[in-house]
Amino acid sequence: MKLLKTIISSLLMLLVMASFSQCSSSKEAAKQSKFKFQDMAPFVIDNISCQRWTAGIKEGGSGIHMYVMFKSMKKDASLDSVYFRGLRGKVEVGKMGYYANLKSELNKTNDLILSSDSNEEYGNQLTKTSTKMPFELNNNECVLSYSYKNERLYYKVSDIVEKQPINYPSTPPNKQ
Repeated sequence: MKLLKTIISSLLMLLVMASFSQCSSSKEAAKQSKFKFQDMAPFVIDNISCQRWTAGIKEGGSGIHMYVMFKSMKKDASLDSVYFRGLRGKVEVGKMGYYANLKSELNKTNDLILSSDSNEEYGNQLTKTSTKMPFELNNNECVLSYSYKNERLYYKVSDIVEKQPINYPSTPPNKQ
């Protein structure tokens, strides 16, 4: 009798554990399906490249410029943003095609005003917490987020051409 109780309780525990693992795997599958990459996009990319940049003055910022040229794009398609090397940037239309400026936290100022008077601290910005990227990408891959027929879709691009970095010159010294 004791053996039967032990077997039944063990089976019940296994069933409960199996239901929890199915629950977590279905949540994981739902999370991955949210960002399903499209095999075909409503555009044909001619060239996509990136170029790192650094400001020439201390705390002037840094980041990556992304450039995208298209051979063709359907009318209903509209680019939104690009995800690349842990950064995200809004895609905009420029003179030479589409571009995005992905700003990093390197070489940036984080000046805080600390005072016993809270009114003096008004201009302080909240510290940014690192956000996890929704995609796992290699160093030469990016994801283009776009809308097509009122639906948000994602297209993964590989073999991005990296151009020489731009190191902007510092401002000349003030000789008065």
